[in-house]
Amino acid sequence: MVGSPNGQAAISIQVKTASWARRRDGWQWNIGPNGLLLKGEMIFYALVDLKWGAEKRWDGAHQPIRPDVFLVPSHVIADSFRPNWKMYLFNMPISDESKYRERWDFISGHLDR
Repeated sequence: MVGSPNGQAAISIQVKTASWARRRDGWQWNIGPNGLLLKGEMIFYALVDLKWGAEKRWDGAHQPIRPDVFLVPSHVIADSFRPNWKMYLFNMPISDESKYRERWDFISGHLDR
């Protein structure tokens, strides 16, 4: 739960992580069966690709790779599922990257109302 400083608004953020969620044609996370049920204007998913490892900096030192974070409205995920699936995997195509990558304005926009 995330709330506004004045306590007038709150949002639920479901966090799902994966190591190397990136696939050839997009990203993939295991959401679980509750993804079919959790749907609402004030519910969002933070889908995190942890991308374990390190990369070389300009000076030759190694630094951890920064994870990718995508903020996705719950209805987008819920509407992509069907009842009785064996696994509830959310596949986000490359074409949706700019829609959801680091879109913290989705959260702040709802809390500023």
